[in-house]
Amino acid sequence: MRRDNHFIDEYIKKHIDFYTSPTVAKRGKDLYKKGRVYFDDYIEKTDSWKFTVLGSREYQVLVKGVKNRDIQTSCTCPFDWGSICKHTVAALHFVSDNLGEEYVLQNQKQFQETLSTNNRNSKNLGVEIPDYRHIDINFVKRNTSAHVLALLRYRQSYTRYYSVEFAEKTVTFTTPNAEANVMFYMEDEKVYVKSPQSKKPSRQLSSDQAQCLTMIANSSMPKFLDEVFSGRILESEKEKLNRFGLPENVNFNDYFSYVFTEKDGLIFYPANKGAGLLPVDKNTGTRLFVWLDKLNSNELILRDIPQKKECRELGFVIRKSDRNFYDYDNRYNEFYPDDENERYEIVPITGKTRKNDSSSLGTHIREYDENLNDTYYIEKSENAKELLRLIKELNKSGNSGFQLMKRAFNHLQNEKIVYGLADGAYQIRKKDLLPITLSPEPVDAVFEVSKKSEFLTMELKIKVGGKLLTREFSDTNTPEQYIYAQGNTYYFVKSEKVAQMVATFPDNVKMVASYQDEFFKNVVEPVSRNFEVKFKQETFKNEKVELDFNKKQLFLSEQNEYVIFTPRVEYNHQVSAVLNSTGNVLVNNNGLITEYQRNFELENDFLESLAGLHPDFEAQKERKLFYLHYTDFTKNMWFYRFFDQLQVNNVEVFGLRELKNFKYSPYKGKISTSVSSGQDWFEVDINVSFGDNRVTLNDIKKAVLNQQRYIQLKDGSVGVLPSEWFHKLEKYFRNGEIKKDKLEISKLRFSVIDELFDNLDDTGILQEIAEKRRRLKTFTNIENTEVPKQITADLRHYQKEGLNWLNFLDEMQWGGILADDMGLGKTLQVLAFLQLQVNKKLGTNLIVVPTTLLFNWEIELKKFAPKLKAHYYYGSDREKNTHDFKNYDLVFTTYGILLRDIDTLSKFQFNYAVLDESQAIKNPVSNRYKAA
Repeated sequence: MRRDNHFIDEYIKKHIDFYTSPTVAKRGKDLYKKGRVYFDDYIEKTDSWKFTVLGSREYQVLVKGVKNRDIQTSCTCPFDWGSICKHTVAALHFVSDNLGEEYVLQNQKQFQETLSTNNRNSKNLGVEIPDYRHIDINFVKRNTSAHVLALLRYRQSYTRYYSVEFAEKTVTFTTPNAEANVMFYMEDEKVYVKSPQSKKPSRQLSSDQAQCLTMIANSSMPKFLDEVFSGRILESEKEKLNRFGLPENVNFNDYFSYVFTEKDGLIFYPANKGAGLLPVDKNTGTRLFVWLDKLNSNELILRDIPQKKECRELGFVIRKSDRNFYDYDNRYNEFYPDDENERYEIVPITGKTRKNDSSSLGTHIREYDENLNDTYYIEKSENAKELLRLIKELNKSGNSGFQLMKRAFNHLQNEKIVYGLADGAYQIRKKDLLPITLSPEPVDAVFEVSKKSEFLTMELKIKVGGKLLTREFSDTNTPEQYIYAQGNTYYFVKSEKVAQMVATFPDNVKMVASYQDEFFKNVVEPVSRNFEVKFKQETFKNEKVELDFNKKQLFLSEQNEYVIFTPRVEYNHQVSAVLNSTGNVLVNNNGLITEYQRNFELENDFLESLAGLHPDFEAQKERKLFYLHYTDFTKNMWFYRFFDQLQVNNVEVFGLRELKNFKYSPYKGKISTSVSSGQDWFEVDINVSFGDNRVTLNDIKKAVLNQQRYIQLKDGSVGVLPSEWFHKLEKYFRNGEIKKDKLEISKLRFSVIDELFDNLDDTGILQEIAEKRRRLKTFTNIENTEVPKQITADLRHYQKEGLNWLNFLDEMQWGGILADDMGLGKTLQVLAFLQLQVNKKLGTNLIVVPTTLLFNWEIELKKFAPKLKAHYYYGSDREKNTHDFKNYDLVFTTYGILLRDIDTLSKFQFNYAVLDESQAIKNPVSNRYKAA
């Protein structure tokens, strides 16, 4: 190498070291060593090298400015971590090894293109299979595109090949109409595969070729091509001819055809001239011979007798799936090569256990299929049934969902027969099964901050089994994994965030050390919210402070038609933490990093208490965040019980008012009642509230009588009347009247009060009701009442009965209506009764009469009860006060005055109120009725 080229070579190496991580550098070098770099062109004027590099597909790489030591590169891959990708690294290695050979390469390229034009178009060699003697799935994955691998994954079965045809150094898998034929042939001791129907040369396997090779690799004959090109298959044809009694010199293909299946490999069958041909020896297992023997035995007659099923044990295998998990939504997926982009899957198997060891399978090992239950007795525990269900759901979903996979791994730890699979193996074979241990200790990610030269750096470490390991992407531990293997011990990641971080966090993250605050703010602090961060001495000073638990909080939000519940806790030192973050809280105080250590034990207790509030929450608990569809949130008013329990547990709720799809008040209606006794009625004070919102009695009455359990509240939300109170409220309003936001129930309906108020504790009211009930029980007849001496008229017998009845009502403390024909002395009966009241010195009585009858009452009073002192509250010159009422036995007024002066009159406590012509107040919605 010329001296100038030596310096350029060193410059290229330094360029790679500076602009990429060790992991990407290693991958790029491996790509180059595998021959994935193809020289396309060199332009001397701009010192530009052009390449095609094979990754998951073909990418174009441009390298400029090598000679001037001002390298500029570009690649068409989606890699975007601010440095160079593995394809560019591979191209730079090619440049380094070929410095000074630019023109030789150009001449070779031109020669190859000429050769391709003259020869390759007429003879398409296809794709070489270096190790044709044993086909494995890795060859397919290395030599086809991500798109083809994705197609293989979603195809339910292989193409049905019509036949397998042999010729000299050639074997062809044929399909109907030859639309997907695949040919394998040997030339110059090399074996190639191509599709005869395709004339276009390709460096990669087509989907037809990849599918055919995959079938061979997964079959019982992965060495099929070695059998073909060694000549052993043609030699075996002579034995087959002898078996059917045919001479060895006949054309085998005139009598037989070949087919190839994954289950049985290569098989032959009589066809063409040999259709229906039977072997000479009966003991060959031919179907006809077997059926004839069965026909002449008792087997068909006794086939209804149930057969005893053989026992098989259920086991499970953890293996790396051959499925391609290319994530088209992740633009950084190319950061990892496809031949390493595999995940583990759990495969159920069955077999017979060893005689002296029931914890391992010895024979008849195969993948489990539900149809096997018809043939074998396979005992399954409840744990195994749930595990099978989870595996089925994982396979059905077509992805490796974290929550499903974690639940499956947890159930797998309870199974006694669990294996791993040897590296490179995919088929379930006894020799490839490895005993393994499943560890309950999770895999975690830990970050180390250190100072290297003029940079602050952050490096990701994987914590497995108590050890901190450097992240390496090998065939054992691959990115985006949920399961990790260390030797024969398998671990599951702590959380989906850990898996994502291991998969996406780049190597060699660094920032100039003088920007320490920016490095902490933009890198360290965001990472610390979910992961442990360790600081080397030369970076940040740090201290640890234990936090004291202050408050439990729950933040509500909505997404689509779901309510999201985000638990959060508030600590001292003005520190708070959302529970679905898993790291301690880091705060930078002028270069001193304070690590506030959360109380995860108390936080988990908080999570447990929330998880018990709804059946769906238990399965969501591990996410440390909960969600419910609005239909489940409001079903049977579940949210009332939920918010009640939060109040009991002293959990603060935030975000309720911001829920656009939720209009209910979160507070369950609280109803309190109290009862007081008036002269003719019980006064019921009903207080209904939803949190701080109090509802008026009229609003409650309107809702109840209209059979509506929902009430519009002042804050715009809707309150729901508890069903257990709804019927009681209805009875209140059916039996009472609202006056001044209180409900008055007539004492005639004392049984209603007794019925509605189960816990009535007012001694006076209880005694009053008990007395009324006693009087009713002991009542036999109305006693005679002596007419007062002050009455100057002789009462007729029916007038005395009226007086007796009025006196009886007084004793019972009831009101009543004295009704009789006009002119039969109702006024006299009332005056006699009122005289009795005055004699008992019970206070002033009010008499309300129509204006036209006021004069009649005055005459009747002077005529029949001259001793009663009367005051007439009437006329425009009346004094609007009640100061002198106590000096009179009777106060007369009219309905009109009553209506106008109700505020004045209502301030005085009358003994009795007598309403003459009381039909004047029969309309309950009139103001006159309300005043009376």
